[in-house]
Amino acid sequence: MAGSTVEIGLDDDAYRATLANLRAQPTLRKALAAAQPLVTAVGRYANKVFDRADEAVAAATEDVEAGIGKKFQLVLANVRDVDAVQMRLTRGFELVHRVRAGDRAAVTALFDADPEVKAWCADASAPSASELDEFELRLVAQLGRVKQVRDQLEPQFVLYKEHRRELEALRLQTEEMLRLGRLTLSVWTRSHRNLAAGIPVAPAIDLVGLLGNAAKLGKQVL
Repeated sequence: MAGSTVEIGLDDDAYRATLANLRAQPTLRKALAAAQPLVTAVGRYANKVFDRADEAVAAATEDVEAGIGKKFQLVLANVRDVDAVQMRLTRGFELVHRVRAGDRAAVTALFDADPEVKAWCADASAPSASELDEFELRLVAQLGRVKQVRDQLEPQFVLYKEHRRELEALRLQTEEMLRLGRLTLSVWTRSHRNLAAGIPVAPAIDLVGLLGNAAKLGKQVL
């Protein structure tokens, strides 16, 4: 234990004094009470370990998210662009419907959305039904080409989402384990105090194993 006791807030002299006092007690209950300073120090240190683990998980998640974003940067940019075009074309159908219904403002909006349409119209102030039919066919053809491009991007986009899902699942698993670890630590320290006070609650918790598992899982995230 030499050296390691300093990490929990007890120097070697204080640690040896605590052990000597503990061993000198005539009963188990008094020995438990004598060990309380050591239990308190271990609990305080373990909470610091959990705090560092929480910070490490958050930092690792941010780093991995950045790495995923960089790896799929081009794919994501292309998906955003294609989706924006698709939305613009879909809105074109809405504008055509409004123009057919006699909405004058929709005529201006239609020309703003696709200036080439204006060149087709014999009367730009009132597109004819056949001209609107031609524009709708143009929209259908454009949407078909956009869908082809989007379908080509989909496998890589699905892979990106799978990476994000795996990261999120691992983050949640780690955070849940740390949350349970803190709860277990609280139960352990409270049980020790209760036993020292004569309350029969057995503290059957493997704290060393718990902290070891936290470290292993943290390394997986990192």
